Amino acid sequence: MSNLKRALAVLTAVAITVGVVACSSDSKDDAQPSSTTSATNGSTVAGSTAPLAEGPGNVRPVNGQALEDLTLSLTADGTFDPDTLEVGVGEIFTVEADEKAGTHAVTFNGTDEFALAGDLFESFTIDAPGTYTAKDTVSGATATITVK
Repeated sequence: MSNLKRALAVLTAVAITVGVVACSSDSKDDAQPSSTTSATNGSTVAGSTAPLAEGPGNVRPVNGQALEDLTLSLTADGTFDPDTLEVGVGEIFTVEADEKAGTHAVTFNGTDEFALAGDLFESFTIDAPGTYTAKDTVSGATATITVK
């Protein structure tokens, strides 16, 4: 399957999942603001604020963008740069896609997916110390996030 077809399949699955979750809500109070943001103009694209990762805490999408030293970049060749990151509990870190990276889908410890296209980013916090794995389901690239 080509990377484009794989990316389209991932985006379709994410859209269906978001639709199902949105339709299953009992209350308007359950609605959460979106947090995937364009790196160039700050406009909201897509996202969720539900807890994500299994294991020693929760990964939560947040608004804003971390400093460059707390940013994982998905490169045009489908790898993370850097492939390790150390953050403090509750500290914002960002996953961004290079302008020429195409479309990607990132998971944390194998749960939930966040779609990123070239020149977009998503920011997160983690509320418990531990080691977390970010994985791009399109290229297979992984990065390790250590929370202290």
